[in-house]
Amino acid sequence: VVLLQEYWRKRKTSMMFILKALREKKQREEAKKRLEAANRMMATWRMIMTWRLVRIVWKNAALNIERVVRGRLGRNRVRKMKYMYACRIQRGWHHKVEMDYFKILLIRLRKEMREREDR
Repeated sequence: VVLLQEYWRKRKTSMMFILKALREKKQREEAKKRLEAANRMMATWRMIMTWRLVRIVWKNAALNIERVVRGRLGRNRVRKMKYMYACRIQRGWHHKVEMDYFKILLIRLRKEMREREDR
């Protein structure tokens, strides 16, 4: 009987140890799965937030590029307009000067013709 009791106690304790070890192993596996799931969720959330930031950066970059292009086009347009209006003003001024010069020549010619007639 003593041998049987001793055997049963050893067996029982060893079975309890095995059951406890299996329970702990199962708990570790579940904790590992929970941790992996949490890591996946955090990584997904970080990816979403990163892409939001990337989209904002891209949008701002596109706006900046558009502003640069518009500025360049605007400067070219203004340069052409300045040249066009400068040409018009210069042509008008030259025309006025030529007309004044022509009037002066006419006045001189008339004076000379009068003076010739008076002689």
